[in-house]
Amino acid sequence: MNTEAAPDEELPRPHAPLNPGRQLSALLQTGRFRGHPLSNPAYVRLLASTLFAYAARFLDITMLSWLVVQRTVDPLPVALLSFFRFVPFFAGGPLFGLLADRLPRLRLIRGAQTGLVVLALSMAGLLWTDSLQLWHIYVYALCQGALFILDSMSRRSYMAGTVGASHVTVALSVDMLGSTVTRIMFSNAAGALLDASSPRWGYLLLAAFPLMAIWMTRGLPTLFAQDSTREPFLTSVRGGLAFARANRLVLGGLLLVALSNLTGFVYEPMVAAVADEVYHATPILFGMFLSATGVGSLATTLWLILRWRRISQPGWIGLLAMAGMHLAQIGFSYSTTVVNALTALAACGAAGMLFSIAHSNLFLVATPADLRGRVLGLQALMIGTFPLSNLLVGWLGNHVGPLVAVRYIALAGMVWVVALGVLVPELRQKVEDEST
Repeated sequence: MNTEAAPDEELPRPHAPLNPGRQLSALLQTGRFRGHPLSNPAYVRLLASTLFAYAARFLDITMLSWLVVQRTVDPLPVALLSFFRFVPFFAGGPLFGLLADRLPRLRLIRGAQTGLVVLALSMAGLLWTDSLQLWHIYVYALCQGALFILDSMSRRSYMAGTVGASHVTVALSVDMLGSTVTRIMFSNAAGALLDASSPRWGYLLLAAFPLMAIWMTRGLPTLFAQDSTREPFLTSVRGGLAFARANRLVLGGLLLVALSNLTGFVYEPMVAAVADEVYHATPILFGMFLSATGVGSLATTLWLILRWRRISQPGWIGLLAMAGMHLAQIGFSYSTTVVNALTALAACGAAGMLFSIAHSNLFLVATPADLRGRVLGLQALMIGTFPLSNLLVGWLGNHVGPLVAVRYIALAGMVWVVALGVLVPELRQKVEDEST
């Protein structure tokens, strides 16, 4: 991305009656805010919007998981909730990535948040009329997942354009810190709400958060030109694939994401089942189980922020983080007390957050700006292996129990971690900035 102003461009004069969006746009074009991300007004305002979006997401995840475990005692139906939430990553990732390259990203963010308001009010209506059935929850999760991926890719692309490649690690860490804090706060808040009231009130409250996320984006500028080509969809996707095939680092990163989501996060769909079936959790303890990973994530994000340097070898760091993730899952599978289980989940959160920041850093920095949306779409396609792992761990959990199912898959995952590190040595190389 070209951050230099044209020779005839000037910063707005102090007396010029420009609106905030035009002021931000002019300042960003000159590169004035290419330093500390928190000195960048566009990034700060986007971050505020993102915090409201995260709060809504974690309220929703906890309440929806509770609604499912109250309607079934088998691990598979619980795993299906996560399956439907992540199916859009596989089915629509490349399409959403192309949209993020062709359409104004702020428009996509606002559209996705508007859709989440409609979904929350629809769920509240079903609860108030006592009409909610399990299949309604799955349809809701499917739609919510599609809107989440569209919002997430658009936000990440927009964020990278505001801070520049050299500050992506810090910006992502601050973003993830917000995600972690809201996970801890609002997963537990949802548990307290379920204990004191009912989900019907929770979903009415939830609808306000996407509205606030939209409101916080007012006045933000379009920071760079979108892809103005009108080539066919499949041609555009092939362009992203061609770039990935030619860049072994990006290709290795995509394989890392695919395999990690196949075996590295199998504990997630089982947490609700373990909390309910093994530990017979109350709503408060249920919220603690769903927020436990946030404690470890918080430690990772604080460390990266205080370290204040970008990750120069994101592929290698991601691979090491995923090895730690599998070991933490194995520890979780052997837990026999609430304290042990919560500690293992916190370790999963720490490793998982490091992995998330590392691979996001890789794709944002190593990809040219005009291909970023399409490569993020391929990343989403690779994340689409996660629903397959949900089906596998759910089916296996029905036969051997949820904890043993997590153990078997995590042990298998350690094999590919070692193999990928040997077969794709490019993952260990330093990332050169290709995003400009």
